[in-house]
Amino acid sequence: MKLLTKLNGSRVVFFSVLWRLFGRFRQVEISECKFEVHPKFSLDSPLLRLREFEPDLVMSLQIAKMIGDSTAYVDVGANAGYWTIPLAKIFPVAIAFEPDPLVRERLRRNASLNELGNLSVSELAVSDFSGNARFAVRRALDNSGALNDGLGSLVNFDSYLESTLEVPTVTLDAYLGGSSLSVGLIKIDVEGAENMVLSGARSVLYKHRPVVVSELLFPERIEKSTILDSRFGFFPEGYLHFEVLNNRLSKLKGLNVEELQDLNVFSIPQEQLEKFRALFA
Repeated sequence: MKLLTKLNGSRVVFFSVLWRLFGRFRQVEISECKFEVHPKFSLDSPLLRLREFEPDLVMSLQIAKMIGDSTAYVDVGANAGYWTIPLAKIFPVAIAFEPDPLVRERLRRNASLNELGNLSVSELAVSDFSGNARFAVRRALDNSGALNDGLGSLVNFDSYLESTLEVPTVTLDAYLGGSSLSVGLIKIDVEGAENMVLSGARSVLYKHRPVVVSELLFPERIEKSTILDSRFGFFPEGYLHFEVLNNRLSKLKGLNVEELQDLNVFSIPQEQLEKFRALFA
């Protein structure tokens, strides 16, 4: 793995120099949301090319508008704010967690562009314990040489590893436990550490029963049904789980588990389903 890490690191350095020489930051606006973007970042490319949000974010925005304006949005693994910015415009309070300092600086700049006084940005890494942990700074290139710098993780130390950081960690239960906030929506995208975040949020899930959008990755060595059951097991009774298909919420069923690819799981309390009736397939 050390050789793969070195090779990936060399490619990242080469293309980073290339982009610095020939690329430049631009400002784009999508649905009244402003972003500072650069062609060297692979996650910026769709914003530059399509000027529209991805389907899962569009669904999350529709859900957010139906939840109401009296709850908070929590973004765990906020990256540069691709989800944070549009969702923070809907909720009165938004909290974003991003432990990678370089990525977090881009998030702060995007928040400033949108004058989001209701958004707080935290350097903490959300986990299943409060303390300190080693954080893998992971960066990889796509086929065009664009850089994906949003791969930082508490669990994946692989060929994408650029460096490691010692970061402070916190659980959502500890962070939100003494707060008077009512949490309406939580997004979790932490490159394989999603279950750790959910494990440290059991009280929040029981007390607030928020809608949760969590990325689910399927490593080849583990059966997909096992991975799916494990994710569902972190939620209190009465939660149902969906994916976005053809711009509608479709229930995750046992029959099609082995056909699933990496996806975002939309976990919704049963008592809120009627509120979202127009969004189901």
